[in-house]
Amino acid sequence: MRTVGYGGPVPDDGRADLTFNLELVCSQCTSRYARCSDCGGGGGVRLGVGKWRCKELFTPPRKTCDLSHARQSSVASMEYAIVRISEISQADMPVIIAQCKHVFESALYSSLAVPEVLERGVAAASTFADIKKRVDTGWEEAQHFIDEDVEGTLGFRRYLGLRWAAPKPRKSASRRATDQADKSAKPIDPSSIQRPGMNLSGYVTGEWDIYGGTLYISVSVPYSTGESYEGSAHLISMMTKVVHEDREAMIRNMLDSGQTHNLDRIRPVQHCFTMLFFAPESKLVSFLESKRQLVPLERYLALYPETDPTVFPPYRTVADNIRTQPGWNCLVRRVVPMPPSLPNQPMRKANSRIKF
Repeated sequence: MRTVGYGGPVPDDGRADLTFNLELVCSQCTSRYARCSDCGGGGGVRLGVGKWRCKELFTPPRKTCDLSHARQSSVASMEYAIVRISEISQADMPVIIAQCKHVFESALYSSLAVPEVLERGVAAASTFADIKKRVDTGWEEAQHFIDEDVEGTLGFRRYLGLRWAAPKPRKSASRRATDQADKSAKPIDPSSIQRPGMNLSGYVTGEWDIYGGTLYISVSVPYSTGESYEGSAHLISMMTKVVHEDREAMIRNMLDSGQTHNLDRIRPVQHCFTMLFFAPESKLVSFLESKRQLVPLERYLALYPETDPTVFPPYRTVADNIRTQPGWNCLVRRVVPMPPSLPNQPMRKANSRIKF
């Protein structure tokens, strides 16, 4: 919403204490948005608790929106895992797809279907229909990064980073019921990447260009600040470490098999980039520049003129919606590469304190 004025009520005699305050909302906004008190937030120039969201996210006669309001554990107590797409079993794949879809759609509706975005046009959208179209087409492309292995055809190795959180019911009775359910839950299958009794709270998909030396973060949800940011940053750090280790293993195998003439093709992983459909002046882009050192591609190429621009879009293959829809921006950050292992020397471990 846009602030067009501010002030407050004044008593007639100028002396009486006022036991109330006012929040003025224009008629256009009240016809498009409703406040969900269960979403938390509030403060600042607004009164009351909650967030204003598109009315399409509400099911009458409910006064709260349809998004999940489950309370989750802290980032430190969450469980994390990085898997290669090729390692996900056929039994796990449908469940993982459904869980990731729920997280993806919830994250986009929660972040985009709000007046701060629609009334300012920072995401090239002005109506809920625009947001819904982006969510639907976005998921169609996002799913491919989970269930399509393209390493043999494109030379891109895909990874999935998952973050689980234990549910935190509000009422003690519900909490006791959850604790009892956890105790009776089936034991974890060591071959499965699922976590019984926990909720998938976020995920990241990445694509290592084996011959281009880049790590493309295709999806990272939710992408808000605070604990969600910390959780996603940890997943990306873990994924970067796994990519370094996979490159080391690949080089070791090539050395052991005598394929030294192909070593130069496996470039060091030097660039990590992502694509965003947000205006360059938006708060999210500014946040990513200041916190994750991601800068627009043009500026990055000026900072590192030795960089090969063909390893980035539009030269590099990306999702169809990014390739055909104008308005996408490429943001890049430098990754400190690991030197290849030498023959008869132990393979170095990736730095576990890599920050993103």
